Amino acid sequence: MSIFKAVWQQLIGNMKRHFMEIFPIAVNVMMLAIGVTIYQLLYSQLSLNHYVAISLVLPWIQAGGQLIADLVALFSDYDQPSNWCEKS
Repeated sequence: MSIFKAVWQQLIGNMKRHFMEIFPIAVNVMMLAIGVTIYQLLYSQLSLNHYVAISLVLPWIQAGGQLIADLVALFSDYDQPSNWCEKS
């Protein structure tokens, strides 16, 4: 077996493993992009006043949700590996 063939097979194997690792992340990003497009299509059907109201309020709702998620993560002890398998 030539050195080129061995390197080629190793490259193909590495690419397959990389694809298996990255595929779920790529699908997640793609689904989020599709969701944003659908929301934009739905918002485009609203009147101007409703669209502006949603555009002004939505970032505050998102920031509040992120703050709550951060506070829950900060005050919970589920980030310790010893607590992952405990039964309630």
